[in-house]
Amino acid sequence: MAESQTPGDGYTDPVKALAYRASASLGEALIKEKLAEEEMIAKQGLPALRKHLDRGNFKRASLLKILTWDLNLVDEKKVIDHHIEDYNLGYCNLAHYNIDQTLLANFTLKECWATMSLPFDLLEGVFFVATCNYLSKDVISHWEKRLCRDIVWFIIDLSTLTMTLERLEKEEEEPEPESREEEEVEDDLVEESV
Repeated sequence: MAESQTPGDGYTDPVKALAYRASASLGEALIKEKLAEEEMIAKQGLPALRKHLDRGNFKRASLLKILTWDLNLVDEKKVIDHHIEDYNLGYCNLAHYNIDQTLLANFTLKECWATMSLPFDLLEGVFFVATCNYLSKDVISHWEKRLCRDIVWFIIDLSTLTMTLERLEKEEEEPEPESREEEEVEDDLVEESV
């Protein structure tokens, strides 16, 4: 696929370049693993990816989402089964998983959208990462360099990962509730001023 030979396809924004590389690398792997055809990726998938990236729509800028959800050209279940059977990855469902907010200090949610991956736990120095894009060598390389620790990889479906990332974004935007101690101090100050 000549399309992915330029790193980041000319994007100067590092997150857009990462998203492009992650998806282009995934496209090459899908073709190699016979899960997609080169023509569908080159003529439909990557141009649609570029449109989403140009608009800054990181939530939709995923080749796998485009091929499965938008164009209905790839069967996501077959891709997941391939990861489980051929790469011995465990399937991960984070729909009700409580992710420790301190983990977010190690990465950004934009990186997660760009790579369709989420480091969701850290246990005894080992990160657990759920991804839709395990076949993308650029995704694996990015997280290995970024986290600088051993990684246990899991496969996750697009809708669950999307919902989880949206939930984390919402939690990140919400102001933290005041602690009971802070409320008592404020009450004392109000009483003193009266």
